[in-house]
Amino acid sequence: MGLDKTLPAPAAPNSTRQHGARGAHTRSLRTRWRLHMILGMNLLAGVVLVGAVLITFVDQRHNVTRLHETTADQAHAAITQRLDSLQSALIAAKTGPEMEVLLQSEPGLRAISRVGADGFEVERVPARDGAVPNWLASAAWLVSLRGDVYLGSLPDAPDALGLAVRDGTGVVVAELDPTGLWGAVVSTKMGDRGYLFLMDDSGVLLLADDAAVDIDADADPADFPSFTVARDDRPDYRVYQGLEGRWVVGRAERVTGPLYVVTETPLREFLPPVVRLLALAALVLALNVIIGETLISRILNTVVAPVDILTQGAEAVGGGDYRYHIRLPPNTDREMLQLGHAFNEMIARLQESQRQIDAYAHEMEAIVDQRARELSRKAMQLEVAAEVSSKIATLLDPKELIQQVVRLIRERFQVYRVAVLRVSADGLITLGSDSGLEALPPLSIREDASSVVAWSARHAQTLYVPDVREDPRYQPLPEYPATRCELAIPLQFGGRVIGVLNLEAEHRDAFARDDIAVLESLANEIAVSIHNAEVFAALENANRELADAMLQANQANRLKSRFLMNASHKLR
Repeated sequence: MGLDKTLPAPAAPNSTRQHGARGAHTRSLRTRWRLHMILGMNLLAGVVLVGAVLITFVDQRHNVTRLHETTADQAHAAITQRLDSLQSALIAAKTGPEMEVLLQSEPGLRAISRVGADGFEVERVPARDGAVPNWLASAAWLVSLRGDVYLGSLPDAPDALGLAVRDGTGVVVAELDPTGLWGAVVSTKMGDRGYLFLMDDSGVLLLADDAAVDIDADADPADFPSFTVARDDRPDYRVYQGLEGRWVVGRAERVTGPLYVVTETPLREFLPPVVRLLALAALVLALNVIIGETLISRILNTVVAPVDILTQGAEAVGGGDYRYHIRLPPNTDREMLQLGHAFNEMIARLQESQRQIDAYAHEMEAIVDQRARELSRKAMQLEVAAEVSSKIATLLDPKELIQQVVRLIRERFQVYRVAVLRVSADGLITLGSDSGLEALPPLSIREDASSVVAWSARHAQTLYVPDVREDPRYQPLPEYPATRCELAIPLQFGGRVIGVLNLEAEHRDAFARDDIAVLESLANEIAVSIHNAEVFAALENANRELADAMLQANQANRLKSRFLMNASHKLR
């Protein structure tokens, strides 16, 4: 039927996917891993380098301490050897000439004195210019007379260093020249910048290599921490401002008697290896950054790249692309490949679910569209039925009424054929009005009548034939060769069938249940209107007949009055 009036299908709601907001300060996994790996590698390199610096420092300290000890031992041996050889030479010099020869041959001697056992000086080379000292009160004479070797100050030269030994007749006392005696010892090199010097137990500097050491005028060796601990017989290394006024690592050690040897190494001796190591550390850090960046990029491409691919897949699926397929590089780790396979399986399941949802949505849309069309059609039908009812309610001529019903139903319901047939009291069906015929032979509603209209009139029931080719009751008319569906609705009033509303369509099963219900309701309206029009027509006929009778009666009365008047006149 052309009655359908399709409503617009409801628009599918837009599925707005809300992405998780990425904070402006949120770092990606690649950035975080890169930062952590660079920090870790640099931290590891820093720990290694710090360890190397410490090891180098400890090794350098060990080398310096070993150098100090070795130098001090060598100086101790050289000093002791010189003192022993000088002691033997002094004992061997018995006479004045021998003492002169020894004094000339030994640069470490300034003067030689021979003191008898009674404490009086017997001889001195070179000859003394001043008074002879009191050797009886001298520690040199007293100590050596007991058989011990004396090394210390002398009564005639308090600031000089003297050596006293006992010989067969008394004591030989020699005033020593430290420079000539031990100059070779203090000139011994200690590394690049180290040096040594000699001092006595009173803190007086006895000998230093002036060519190698720039002695600070304000330096007081008596205050050196290394000397103070050595004087307490606790020799140890100390850091202080040394003989040159610079910071040094120093150690003092007693050689013999009041004689101390002090070794000092400037702190800057420690710096070159550390500086070289720090430069190496900077180079290592630079190489670490370059090589580390390459390695980190390779690691990230191996580890994080699959994660990026999975993230892109998740975003694509989150955006509704269920055809996305994860493709990981062939060198991806097994765990990542398993994760990608599981992700693809999940996408396949989501795709199937989406397909089912789409199918269900399409089905629901079709159902909604169908219901909308049905509602639209029903609303149209009710509108048409109301329009037909309102128009035929004003028609009082049965013939005109039937013609208007046929025209309106055919126009509004757009059917192939519409006819209203009347059923007489004797059971004959006659054509009241047809959308395409002027007349039809009358039909009977007797039991043997075989037609759709006759069956509906006889049983007072609506008869719907969806396919006239399959129902033998259908009687085709040559005027309507395209009929494929027929609907016959009895017009009933007061329990009596007064007619039949017959509709035919060109399509099979063209009348829906709602269409039939509307047409049945309209048929009831038509039946009432036809009955009212017939009653009105009958009333009009009766009124006309009554008026004609009254007119005839009035004419008869007038003739009667005229006759009586004439007769009375004649009788007079």
